[in-house]
Amino acid sequence: MGFMIFCSRVLFLMFLLVWCMEEAEGDESKTFNVMEYGAVADGKTDNSQALLKAWSEGCQWSNGKARVLIPTGSYMLNSVQFSGPCKAPIAFVIKGTLKAPTYLPNSNNGNWINFRYIDQLTVSGGGILDGQGHSAWPHNDCSKNSNCPIFPIVSSFSF
Repeated sequence: MGFMIFCSRVLFLMFLLVWCMEEAEGDESKTFNVMEYGAVADGKTDNSQALLKAWSEGCQWSNGKARVLIPTGSYMLNSVQFSGPCKAPIAFVIKGTLKAPTYLPNSNNGNWINFRYIDQLTVSGGGILDGQGHSAWPHNDCSKNSNCPIFPIVSSFSF
């Protein structure tokens, strides 16, 4: 009886080892840090192009999961659209603060940050999306002006 238990444990461990090796094979993750694409964490410089470049390369990564990383710091970001389809699962990891300009009327079809046509997207990181509403509110005169500008939605996911 003890020999049977020993054999079943050995078989289980071998199965587990083979399964882990198959999972790891060809499933390399890669991080696309926006700092490596020219982002500046000063809260003033427009980092839209750096984020879009990191996104583009991450979206084309096909050897496993891609991670677009916004590290700690404050990054000014104009209206952007992150589009797919991507070649593999992708994560958008916000550790820092993404900061909107103080006035973005009618931008990107009413969106500040838009993700579209992306399957297997994860957005995480515990960072901050700062739409700077307090700075934009003085520009909102909709109570007196029927043609007032529509302010963008902070983030949206389409299709």
